[in-house]
Amino acid sequence: MKSNIRGILSFLSITFGISWIVWGGLYFFGVPLGSPVHSAVGMIAVFSPAIAALIVRH
Repeated sequence: MKSNIRGILSFLSITFGISWIVWGGLYFFGVPLGSPVHSAVGMIAVFSPAIAALIVRH
């Protein structure tokens, strides 16, 4: 049971960490919402749960 909780907390930490870093970076650098850069880099944040799942399950 303890490893399940640890895995879930790791997953959530990685997911939110990746998302907040990406969205925060886009906001900090003033990238406009409609730009292709925003769309391309934003995809990293969109797929952060999948990335986190791969990291935690590996």
